[in-house]
Amino acid sequence: MAVVDPSSSVEPPVAGQASRLILVSGPTRSGKSRWAEHLLKHHPVVTYIATAAARPDDRDWQKRLEAHRQRRPDHWSVVECGAELVSVINGLAPGQSVLIDALGGFVAHQTFPVSSGAMTATCLLTTL
Repeated sequence: MAVVDPSSSVEPPVAGQASRLILVSGPTRSGKSRWAEHLLKHHPVVTYIATAAARPDDRDWQKRLEAHRQRRPDHWSVVECGAELVSVINGLAPGQSVLIDALGGFVAHQTFPVSSGAMTATCLLTTL
């Protein structure tokens, strides 16, 4: 679990300001999502892109998804992208903050087989 410093956050984007990319990484269930959510808590416009499959028959997974839902502020938009992460990112309006949860799972599930995965990975890297 990440230790969250309540005094740290990232300022919301300002018109004309260069974009920033912040990567939060760590092992499974280490608090990455909670930390990323904390960094954006004061941003007025946030799109939360969920990359994971729903897995309706996995009770533990459903509990984790519900915990994520409960933590997110009501004003955040949520998009469940499936395999369409690149097109979702490209369709976002400028000037907002975006939280992608999680790139690791997306890469693991969407970039194989290698024949089509290389194209997906290349498009994702270009988009980011």
